[in-house]
Amino acid sequence: MPLVFTLAFRNLFHDRLRFIATVVGIVFSIVLVTVQMGLYLGFGRTVTTMIDHASADLWIMPKGTKCFEDPSLLDARERYRALSIDGVAEATPVVIGFADWRIPGGATTPVFVIGSDLRAGGLQPWNLVEGRVEALSTPNAVAIDRS
Repeated sequence: MPLVFTLAFRNLFHDRLRFIATVVGIVFSIVLVTVQMGLYLGFGRTVTTMIDHASADLWIMPKGTKCFEDPSLLDARERYRALSIDGVAEATPVVIGFADWRIPGGATTPVFVIGSDLRAGGLQPWNLVEGRVEALSTPNAVAIDRS
């Protein structure tokens, strides 16, 4: 065995307590980085899931909008201004907000509500667990999409 490996082996195993503490520290750091990457990728997917499933090429938001879940609306003047630009085929308003949904047992659960004009090519549901997209054209209709 070359001298380099012999010295390395002796340094590692000379003080076994230090070796065990070092290995535990390295394993902990690898687990911590893996958990952080999982959280980062999961949050990234959750935040962009609606935008990824939309057929829009460009999203226009009011000035000062900080995130997609911000319930501010683009006023009609700005919407018509966007429609006047060459190449813009449609500017579909989307209403977004949080609400409490009362379930049959009497309890409530938080939901994220999205309202959009389906005829104008708005944000379509893609993972329906209850209801039909066609039924959404009737007043007060609801379809449940689980994402």
